[in-house]
Amino acid sequence: MKNLENYSKNDYYFKKTLEKEKNDLLWYIDSCKKRIDILKSIKRIHKKDWSNFQNFLKNFELKDWSIYYDYNDIVFSRNWEKAYIHRYSIDKDFIENIRKIDPKRIIKLAYELEKIEYNENEIEIEIQKSIEKEKQYLEKLEKQLKNFDKNIDKLAKKIDQFLIFLSSLDNYLDFKNICKETIEHFYL
Repeated sequence: MKNLENYSKNDYYFKKTLEKEKNDLLWYIDSCKKRIDILKSIKRIHKKDWSNFQNFLKNFELKDWSIYYDYNDIVFSRNWEKAYIHRYSIDKDFIENIRKIDPKRIIKLAYELEKIEYNENEIEIEIQKSIEKEKQYLEKLEKQLKNFDKNIDKLAKKIDQFLIFLSSLDNYLDFKNICKETIEHFYL
């Protein structure tokens, strides 16, 4: 029987897969930080008389960044990084509140669905909500990164135990034939 105690730690494919997963996790963390940076840098601007601009996107300012519409979202973009804020809400409670205040804002959709396009103040609130969601997601990702090596050590031990179990079956049973017969039994 081979020495399978530390097989997973010495396996090329296992190490490459772990390396890729860790790099992906670091990329997600970096991307999340960039989205938070984008969202935090959005500034609400007004006319001199404190009214809103007629062009909706002129009500928001980003230094060296761009703002544009993309289907149902407003996109705040810098280089290749983007942060998305929904332009509409289909939340029933929100719609009912708006129905009491300004029912003209409600847009009818197919199948009796309704939606409301956010105004400038509501977009500002949505930006703050998105910042909080991104912060929570970043916290979760950083926790995963912190525990990554510990979890991988646990996984490697389990894999090694499983490989030892499989190698012990080789001496007593023809494992391949058992698997083949089992599969044929269920699929034929």
